[in-house]
Amino acid sequence: MNGLENKLRQIDTLMSLEKFDSALAVCEQLIHDLPESWSVYRRKADILEAMNERNQALTVREHLTKVGTEEPADFYDLTRLCVSLQRYKEAIKWAEKCISLCAIHDNFYYYNAAYFYKSFSELKLMRFGESIDTSAHLKDGYSTYINGYGVVTKEDIILEAKINIGKRQY
Repeated sequence: MNGLENKLRQIDTLMSLEKFDSALAVCEQLIHDLPESWSVYRRKADILEAMNERNQALTVREHLTKVGTEEPADFYDLTRLCVSLQRYKEAIKWAEKCISLCAIHDNFYYYNAAYFYKSFSELKLMRFGESIDTSAHLKDGYSTYINGYGVVTKEDIILEAKINIGKRQY
């Protein structure tokens, strides 16, 4: 096991003990020593989210995109984080990038999750028709937990979109 792996395990242990400041300090040292290590930036963002510093976590996750990550999980995390911050236009942008990468990497989990968050974001932006169209990519009964909203299903999104489309007709 190399030094980086040991430090990442140390960070994970500190996080599990909810010693976030200490975990963050280890991350900062690793970033200083290994500024191109994507796994360290991911850990740092995870710590910041656990500390409820979501805007800072978003900045760290966006940094990963600037240094060339093509991992669908990174774009999914950006999408999810943007939704939790009610930054729906950005969430759609990151969801679309995640969807395109998932198609390349054959990653079904993040593909569905990205479509779900995209549909939810379109709903929140009052793009009701688009939201319904996007949700068509999901299986019936698909659901996920969204910070601030609880468990939301595909059918919840479609129903709310249809109700709001109906209200626009009056």
